[in-house]
Amino acid sequence: YDSNAGMDTDYHPMFAENQLITVVGRPWKLGFTTLPDFGLSVDHNQPIVVGAAGVLISLLLSGVTFVLANNQALADSRADRMTATVRENARKLRRQNDFLAALQATRLGLLSHQRLEDTLHQIVERAAELAGTRHGYLFQREPDGDEMVMRVGTGFFEQRVGDRIKPGQSVAGVAWHTGQPAVVNDYPNWPGRVPSPIFDQLTSLAGVPLKVGDQVVGVIGLGYVQGDAGSFAEDDMMRLAQIGELASLALENAQLFNQAETELSERTKAQSELRKAYDELELRIEERTAELRTLNQISLVINEQSDAADIAREVGEQLRHIFHTDNAYIALYDGQSNLISFPYVVRQGHIEKIKPLAFGPGMVSRILRTTQALILRADAQQPPVDFEAELMGVPVGTYVGVPIMAGDEALGVIGVQGGEGEGTLAESDVRLLTTIAANVGVALGRSKLLQEAQQRARQEYLARSIVTQISNSVDPSTILQATARQLSHALGASHAVIRIGAPTNAPDGRGESHPASSSD
Repeated sequence: YDSNAGMDTDYHPMFAENQLITVVGRPWKLGFTTLPDFGLSVDHNQPIVVGAAGVLISLLLSGVTFVLANNQALADSRADRMTATVRENARKLRRQNDFLAALQATRLGLLSHQRLEDTLHQIVERAAELAGTRHGYLFQREPDGDEMVMRVGTGFFEQRVGDRIKPGQSVAGVAWHTGQPAVVNDYPNWPGRVPSPIFDQLTSLAGVPLKVGDQVVGVIGLGYVQGDAGSFAEDDMMRLAQIGELASLALENAQLFNQAETELSERTKAQSELRKAYDELELRIEERTAELRTLNQISLVINEQSDAADIAREVGEQLRHIFHTDNAYIALYDGQSNLISFPYVVRQGHIEKIKPLAFGPGMVSRILRTTQALILRADAQQPPVDFEAELMGVPVGTYVGVPIMAGDEALGVIGVQGGEGEGTLAESDVRLLTTIAANVGVALGRSKLLQEAQQRARQEYLARSIVTQISNSVDPSTILQATARQLSHALGASHAVIRIGAPTNAPDGRGESHPASSSD
């Protein structure tokens, strides 16, 4: 209404359709349509209607503005809360990823078959890193089970490696004793704290038992010291427990590996001993086979001889080749003459002749007297013996002398000597030499019996010859001369004299002498 013109005008809207307006500092686009032209004229008498319409529109616009402003505040508050939630979830996700990465790295360490100490050290370092601390430790139970010893320590605990605890001592001892995780976030005021100034700087301490089956084999733990802004929450203990399971697995693997290694070592040792026993048995069989072969050769040689001296010489040559020696002898003892003869002597590779020696001092006499083998070694304390030096004339490396026995009678001695620098005679050599001496004793005994039989045969033949001549003659002188000839021939004598005693009533008490002819 135009008062100046004194007339009504047409109505025109203040805002056009889709016009941008600003409300509470934010742009808005109007979504209503321009008021239509009603084609009516406004009467001078209707000013209240137009004013009421304007007020209504203003109220509507103010209400819209308030609602929009309130919704914006709520949206901003909700957005802030959502942003904080997303950030917290992202932090937890990163920490979980770090934890999973640590677990994976630990598993790979277990599969890499690295040293147990290195694996445990890596486990403690990763556990400490995840908890945001540098201080970690790991105790391992001793084999006797009475104590635990700290095997790994990082940060504060690095200087404590080697410390020992018993069940119930400190946080680790409590975890060991109870078999459950133990945590103390106010360590300085904890009644069970270690009463030492060294541990005064600790503020929080945690320990988780390491188990193999139901048995606690160790404790892994972490700590915070003064200046560290940290304490152990429930999720920290859960992660430490999970890492502890891997440490338990590492200890169990090491235990199984040690058991397997011990079993393998014992099995290898048993196999080695079995192989050694088999080799020794094989060596004994070879030695015994060689001994039997040697004895067979010597038996063949002995059986071809009947004279004691010939037997000694043949056996002596065999000994040189069997024992690879250049010093050996065979001595024979004659009990009637009490002399020791040497039918075979080799010294420094040369055959020599030695005059018979009287039974008395010396090695041969000693062996004959004791009927025991005598073994001398250059590196052993031996009583001085003069005979072997006189006999062999070379330095003694090893000397073995064994008696030649025929039943309980000592018939002689076999001696073998190794000079300085030559191979020593082993126990098997002594055994073989003893067996050879026994076979020689049998041969010599048989030779002695043969000689005795031959002597008896000669005696019987002599007796028969004398009886025959006596029976063919009645002349006493002829009979005596024939008897003297037979006796001198049988005994190998150049002269034989038979004296016949005179009767007791003879005047001079003398008999008659009948010498054999010098030609006989």
